[in-house]
Amino acid sequence: MVIVSKLQKGARGSGVFVFPYLRRSLSPLTDDLPAVQVRLSWKGRSKLMWMLVDTGSTVSVLPPGVSEDLGLELGAWPHPVKGLGGSVTVQAGRAYAQLVKADTSGRQGEPLLLDPLMVVADEQILPIPILGRRPFLEYFELTLREHQKELVLRA
Repeated sequence: MVIVSKLQKGARGSGVFVFPYLRRSLSPLTDDLPAVQVRLSWKGRSKLMWMLVDTGSTVSVLPPGVSEDLGLELGAWPHPVKGLGGSVTVQAGRAYAQLVKADTSGRQGEPLLLDPLMVVADEQILPIPILGRRPFLEYFELTLREHQKELVLRA
């Protein structure tokens, strides 16, 4: 797997990771948002997918089909959460995430654990998975270079 290294918090200057991104939209009514390729894995299963980069979302959110493909262990009961778009029913889980493409030095490290990871109950509510702030922005400073269509993570 090609991944972003998990560096210790506070290890500034330890690495710069540059990833190309595409622009995707959740619906015809929303603006295009940056999306990066991510490999999610859990207990021997993995899935490569495009995820919207949403720095306004505290956690990452998946549609139920991705959760089923990975065999994620979800919380015992669904519960509602509120956001800008209203309320949605989710279940909590966890998975390892790896942004696809090594850093400029070619180094590779360990994947980051997305915990908690939310899974929506209805596939139609969330057609594209969302990559939220945790844990990436706990380890990295994020810059979006709009002209180059690049996402930069700096340790």
